[in-house]
Amino acid sequence: MSLFSNKIIVLSEHDTVEHAQNLMLEFQPHYLVVIRIRGKPQHYVFLFELLLDAINKLKPETSSSLQDFLNLREDDADETLEVSSTNLEEEDPKILETISRLTPDKTIVLTRQGSIVGIIDPKSNKPNSVYKIKGRDFEHMRVYYPLADRVFKKIRSTPGIFDKLIGYPKPNPSQEIKKEEGPILSKGITRKRNGESKREHLFERYPSSSFPEKVALGQTTPLQIIVKVTDIQKGLISKKITLVAHEGENEVPLLVLVKCEPSDVLGIVGEYHNEMLVPVAAIDSNPLTFLVKAKKLGSGTIKAEFFQRGTYLGQLELKTQVVEPASLVDHPPSALSDITLKMDPGSIEPDISLIIHELQAQPIYEYDVILLSPKFLMMPYKIVGKINFRTDPENQFREIFQEIENTSSPPDIVEESLMSKGRDLYDKLFPPELKEIYWNFHDKIKSIRIISEEPWVPWEILKPWQRVNGKIQEDGFLCEQYSFSRWLEGKPIKEKNQIKTVKVVVPSDTNLDGALEEFDWIHNFASKVGLVVTRDSSFKEVISSLKNGGFDLLHFSTHGIYNKTYSNQSSIILEDGYGLKPENINGPLMAFGESNPLVILNACQTGQQGFSLTGIGSWAKQFLEAGASGFIGTLWSVSDSTALRFTENLYQKLSSGSTLDKAVRDARNAAREEGDPSWLAYTLYTQPNSKIKLGTK
Repeated sequence: MSLFSNKIIVLSEHDTVEHAQNLMLEFQPHYLVVIRIRGKPQHYVFLFELLLDAINKLKPETSSSLQDFLNLREDDADETLEVSSTNLEEEDPKILETISRLTPDKTIVLTRQGSIVGIIDPKSNKPNSVYKIKGRDFEHMRVYYPLADRVFKKIRSTPGIFDKLIGYPKPNPSQEIKKEEGPILSKGITRKRNGESKREHLFERYPSSSFPEKVALGQTTPLQIIVKVTDIQKGLISKKITLVAHEGENEVPLLVLVKCEPSDVLGIVGEYHNEMLVPVAAIDSNPLTFLVKAKKLGSGTIKAEFFQRGTYLGQLELKTQVVEPASLVDHPPSALSDITLKMDPGSIEPDISLIIHELQAQPIYEYDVILLSPKFLMMPYKIVGKINFRTDPENQFREIFQEIENTSSPPDIVEESLMSKGRDLYDKLFPPELKEIYWNFHDKIKSIRIISEEPWVPWEILKPWQRVNGKIQEDGFLCEQYSFSRWLEGKPIKEKNQIKTVKVVVPSDTNLDGALEEFDWIHNFASKVGLVVTRDSSFKEVISSLKNGGFDLLHFSTHGIYNKTYSNQSSIILEDGYGLKPENINGPLMAFGESNPLVILNACQTGQQGFSLTGIGSWAKQFLEAGASGFIGTLWSVSDSTALRFTENLYQKLSSGSTLDKAVRDARNAAREEGDPSWLAYTLYTQPNSKIKLGTK
C-alpha cells in the first residue's frame, strides 16, 4: 500500500475488499487506485466516496480480492488516458493543464520511475495542488475504467449509480446533432464474414486537427485529433472518410499513429499511438492528445495515420516551423493538407495486418511491429515486439538477392537454399510474441498484409517454423501459404473495379523472346475476355501514354536495372536502350493515374526499393503516388519462362473473378513449376481482398 498526503491510496489487485475499506475509512482519500500488476501494469482509478458507497450497497465478501470484486481485466476495460509522455520538464505542468482542458472527462495518473506522484483531476482541470510536478523523467501510465456490463452488475438496476461511480464522460450537448440534419447511417450492405452473412452500415465522418504554424525551440505542444460528425470548421477539416460499422456496433475503433519528420526537428514525447472510438451515432469522437516537442530550428511535418481494423485509411499532414522563442508571436493553427482519407466500403480487412513502424534510423535501425487482427485479437491492436538492425539492412538484403540471382545450382539445391533463407529471416524478423500468436492461428489465417516504409525486407520469403516436443514443424513461405500483400505507409488507397484496356510496353528490339511471347499471349487472351490491348515500344511512346493515360492496366515486359546507389535512377529498358526511371514519373507524367490503373512490371529487379534523396524511392512508390490502385514488381531477376507462366495465370485468375492478392498467390505457385527461384520474386502492393474484373465478357 502506498499513501500520498491522504489524497491517493494505491493498492494491488490482490488486496482484499476489507483492507481497502479500512484504509478508505481511516484516511479519507480522494482516489483509490488499483494496480493490476500481471503483464504491463494498468491503473484503475475510483473516486473514494462513490466506491465506498458501492461497497456498502453490494456487501461483498470482505475476504474477496479487489481483482474479483472489481473484475479488473484488460479486455474488459476502457482506456481513459489520452496522453502518455516521458522526459517532462519543469515547466510542463502548464502543458498538463492544457491537456486537461482538451480532455476534460479524462483522468490522468502521473508516475515517476514506476511510482504514482499525482493525478490530473478532470473536475478541477488542473493537477492537484498537493502534487507539484518537479524534475524530469515523468511517465504517464495507462488508466482504465471497467466497462459497465462487466462490473458492479448488481447495481445496474439502480439508475445513475454506475455513471457516478466510474465517472463515465457525458456527451457534450453542443455535440448533439438533430435528426433533421441528415441520416446517421447510410444504406446498409450485407456480406459474408467467416461463413456468416452479417449486416453492415456505412457512415461518414470528418477527421480534424490543428497545430500552430510556428512553435518555440524546446517547447512541447499538445496535438489534438478528433473525428467530427459535420464539416463545420472550414479550413481545419479533412475530406470525409467512410467507415464501416458491423451489425450491433455502437462505436468503431480506429488506430491513430503520429509521426514527425524530420525526426531531428520535431519529436513525439511519449506514446505515438492510441485508439480512438468513433461513435456510430451522430456524436463527435472524444479527442486524442499527443505531445510534440520542438527539438531543432527548421521546418517540420506532423503526420497522423488512421487504421480501421486491418484497413489502412490514409493520413493527415500538418506543417509547422520551429523558431527561436524570442521571435515567436501568436499564430493561427496550421490547416490540414488536402489528403483524401478513403477506404473501400466493399472490401474486407485481411486476417492479419502488420505495421512496421520506424522509431529511428542510423546508427541503429529500430522498428515497432504493430499487429492489427480483429479476427484473432481481443483488442484493436497490439505492439508485439521490435526489429533492430545494427548495420545498414539494405546491404544485407541486396546480398541475398544477388546470391539468388547468381546461383547456377540445380533446382532442388536452389529450393533448399531459399527455404533456409526464409527460416533464418523468420527467426530474425518475427518477435517472440508475434511467433506465439502466429502459431496459435496459423491454420486459420487466410490473408496477411504488411504496411511499412522500410524498403528492404523480403517479407514474401519468410518461412515460419517451430520445434514442438523435439520435432520440427514448418509452414510454407508467407506468400506461398497465404494471400499476401503490402502497402506503403502514408499512401492513400485507390479503387479499381474493372479492367477494360491494357497498355503493354515491350521494346521492338528486345532480346527477350519471352517478352514477345508474353505480348502475343496477352493479345490473344484479350479477344477471349473482351480486352482492348495496345503496345508501346519507345521512350517517346511511353512518355505520351503516361501523360495521356486512358488505360486500366499498364504492363511492362522488358529488362530492368536497379541502381543500388540511387534507386530513382533505376531503369526499365525501352527501345534503343533508353531507360524509363522512377524520377520520370512526376508532374504531367502522373496524369495516367486518374484512371487508377493496375501496374505490372514483369521485369528484372523492378520491385526493389531504396532511399532516394527525398526519402524512399522505388517504382512502387512512384506509381502508387501517381494514383495506381495496385502494383506488381519483382525483387530480383525473373526468367522468361517464369515471367510468362506468371502472366498467364494472373490474367486467367483475374478473369475468373479472383481477388488480386489471391490471383497473385496462385500465379506465383504456378510459376514455381518452372524450377527456378523467380517465382518467389514477385511482390504485390494492393488493398487486400480487392476484386478487379478483367475484361468485359
